Amino acid sequence: MRKGRYWVGLWLVFVLGTMATVVQRQTSALGVAGNNDSLKVVRIGLEAERAVQLARIRAALGRTSIGPRAEGIGLRFPVDSEIIFLDLPTGPR
Repeated sequence: MRKGRYWVGLWLVFVLGTMATVVQRQTSALGVAGNNDSLKVVRIGLEAERAVQLARIRAALGRTSIGPRAEGIGLRFPVDSEIIFLDLPTGPR
């Protein structure tokens, strides 16, 4: 008769321990979810900054931006029918 009580007590401890573990994991998951949300906001901000920087790079590499700078140091764009040969220096390295 006493063996039955011990088994019931053992199962009760087991079930309560399992439930406590589940509650603890769920609580820690809420903390991780909050951290993920804050990281997502940071990531969105960084992606927006990257898009702005890439747009600035594309604008700086455009012909309309490079042309005035090149003319300032004495360079010019070739006309359509003009061929330019670039001589490479020869000699020992």
